[in-house]
Amino acid sequence: MRRAVISISYFDGDRADAFKLARFIADLEPAYRPDVELCFVARHDAMPITPSEMTQFITTFPVSWMRTTTEEVGHPKGSNAMAIDFFKESLHRVRDGSWGEVEAIIFIEPDCVPVAKDWINQLMREWMWAKTVCDVLALGCYRDKDVDVPHINGNAVWHPELARHIDFACDYTGKGWDSAIAPQLIGRKVHTSLIANLWKETNVAESRMARNPFTPEGTPPPVLIHGVKDDSAWNFARKQMKL
Repeated sequence: MRRAVISISYFDGDRADAFKLARFIADLEPAYRPDVELCFVARHDAMPITPSEMTQFITTFPVSWMRTTTEEVGHPKGSNAMAIDFFKESLHRVRDGSWGEVEAIIFIEPDCVPVAKDWINQLMREWMWAKTVCDVLALGCYRDKDVDVPHINGNAVWHPELARHIDFACDYTGKGWDSAIAPQLIGRKVHTSLIANLWKETNVAESRMARNPFTPEGTPPPVLIHGVKDDSAWNFARKQMKL
């Protein structure tokens, strides 16, 4: 059975938000999903998921966790170290067989909000379609304006063996990991309307969240919104899904 892994990374400062997001994701599912694993990724100095916390999710998903080891903090160094450590661990788990059937990684941070009940299924269908377009490594929101480097935002769907295909020992000077590896994704990335990267936006109009502003008219609406820094996306999600 092919599976997906939803990776939620956090440090102590946004740990509560990570678990709020995980609970919301679990509550959207009507039944247990053995095809989707929830993996909590704690920064090297953050508290991992506890056994009592784990019990909140195991009735909906298989649950796993890891703690990154590279001792960096802040942005972008801390975020870069966490992502790199995670994708190296993902490759290790593929090779040792525990993630041998994993089709894709949905890599998200606590400032993401699903806005459709079937968001996982829609993203995975899009991933399978992307595989027919190219030898895809990343499916996400591509931005070429108001960014340091045109790139697919890291909150995206990624190949579980990304660390085998990407040289993470590249120049990160002043850049996030997703910007730094952008040149290596040429020809192997697919832009999707299903993920909207609205990083650092506030008081976001519903019309901006209802249609991905980085895709042409007529494309499917987003099922995952990233980066909104107030409750706009959460309020929109609950309204969209009548929660």
